[in-house]
Amino acid sequence: MPTRFIVLMTFLVALVPELSFAAAVEDRYFTQPLEHSKKLGETYQQHVQVLVPDGAPKNAPVMFFLGGELGQNAAALQANQAIYGTGRQMIFIQADHRGYGSYSNESDQTVPTYVNSTDAVADFHSLIQQLRHEFTGPWIVIGYSYSGGLAVKLAGEHPEDADVVVASSAVLTHPFLFDGHDKNIRKYWPGGMYDQMAKRIADLTPNQIFDQKWNDRNFLQWGLIGVSQYKISQPLLQVFAKSSALSTPNFMTQFRAIDHASANDVLANWSAALGKQKLNLTEAQTTKFHGRYYLYQLCNEMGTLEASHGTNGIYPQSLEEYRDYCQEMFGFRPTFKQGADYRPLLANFPIPLISVVGELDPWASLGIQTTDSVPHGEYIFVPEGFHAPDRDDKAVAAKVMDSVFKYLPCQSSL
Repeated sequence: MPTRFIVLMTFLVALVPELSFAAAVEDRYFTQPLEHSKKLGETYQQHVQVLVPDGAPKNAPVMFFLGGELGQNAAALQANQAIYGTGRQMIFIQADHRGYGSYSNESDQTVPTYVNSTDAVADFHSLIQQLRHEFTGPWIVIGYSYSGGLAVKLAGEHPEDADVVVASSAVLTHPFLFDGHDKNIRKYWPGGMYDQMAKRIADLTPNQIFDQKWNDRNFLQWGLIGVSQYKISQPLLQVFAKSSALSTPNFMTQFRAIDHASANDVLANWSAALGKQKLNLTEAQTTKFHGRYYLYQLCNEMGTLEASHGTNGIYPQSLEEYRDYCQEMFGFRPTFKQGADYRPLLANFPIPLISVVGELDPWASLGIQTTDSVPHGEYIFVPEGFHAPDRDDKAVAAKVMDSVFKYLPCQSSL
């Protein structure tokens, strides 16, 4: 199977076309406080990447991509230029979310208290305020999924930071338990496939937390999340169907072999990170442990831990099991049932908001709805679209940019 297909299937990297680009990506670092509420205190270096195509003036429109749980790289920024920049002079900038490529200097990263959405938004606000002195054109703030919700929060709290916001498959509400992927698989996958996977999940019921069956179950569950989210991964359903006669141990051997040969153990690293009880800075800087930081946010503030819609499901973990798991990993037991909620910001949203929603996106129920009242902007619904459909579909991206440019100031000169 092609490397690009498997990487996308695993849900753990950006959807990046394999293309060549002339424009170089510049790496920059900005000093940020670990806690923005403190005037003085420890700091860290936030990684930012800037791409200025040849001939683009400093007052060209800027697309500013908020980093999220998957991290950032130069290839992703170049791919964004190819997807969104056709026919227009634009500047492209992306910034790491703290904990996903940019880390504190603490040697022990086991309980990364500095990784939270409030300080992440404050980071992005600080960056924009500094960068707008250099790049003076209109700013388009864009986020996908989790960071799409952060884009809404950022612009709702700091409208001076953006002229237009693009929220693609934005997650606005965060229940502690979320059954969207389970519902999606039950509804859209071929007949019998759900029961087949539920049987494999039952076969992988662990004897104790962190044992091999526990790790295998995580590996399979996160693989199913990836397949349910992305259109490009749908052919894997044929692989699952052809593997139906295999025993669960043999199926897992095959699945892991595909991940190793074609995706450099991306899914294996993610699932292993979810069971790593201690983490140091050197290990974190390998970027193999984003899953652990994401889990910390789920336990500490965000929720959206996977649950099944009904019995005998593919996500059988209970509320109490997840709370026990958080206790084992981070030393605290979460009590909240509802995490962050950015939906109230929509009613009085101060700038134009372009929301992108895929019909088949498992996260759609937590995002912007047709019933939400947004003062300015457009709701772009993509029939048969999956998660963040503009990220890898030029036609959808072109529609998004056409909408964006309707609302940019002085658009006639751009």
